[in-house]
Amino acid sequence: MRKTMAKSGQSGFTLIELVVVIVILGILAATAIPRFANLQTNARQAAINGAFGAINSAMAIAHAQSLVDGKNTLAASTATLDGVTVNMVYGYPDASVAGIETAVTGLTTANWTIAAVAGPPAGLTIQNLTNPQATCQITYTAAASATAPATAALPAGGPSGC
Repeated sequence: MRKTMAKSGQSGFTLIELVVVIVILGILAATAIPRFANLQTNARQAAINGAFGAINSAMAIAHAQSLVDGKNTLAASTATLDGVTVNMVYGYPDASVAGIETAVTGLTTANWTIAAVAGPPAGLTIQNLTNPQATCQITYTAAASATAPATAALPAGGPSGC
């Protein structure tokens, strides 16, 4: 007596199909990872550029208020911006917590570190904590005299490699 067994239907995937899917996923991952890394760099550069713009705007607004108050030639004064007192030097915010840091709201958050630079004139270095290197910082220098205004500067070439 001969018994014949019916061939059962295939269930699951073959080894070749699984390998093809893994290779396709690997190719997709290899193209997506560099794009993701580049987005992080672009985000850090945008953060530094945003902080740079905020510092320049705060300097201009504080200087305008100092001109209106007639205090732009004083070596030490204060200006009131939106109800907050800002320490001023020759019509620009000084390089301190009560100066430019107060004029720029939100700068001293967990994402930034601010360090003093020896003067004269006094200055600050503002760095992005997610990538604290020389190409990822802003240097603020307080006004040295009534004819030498305060300056904010990015590294030469901007925040490249940030």
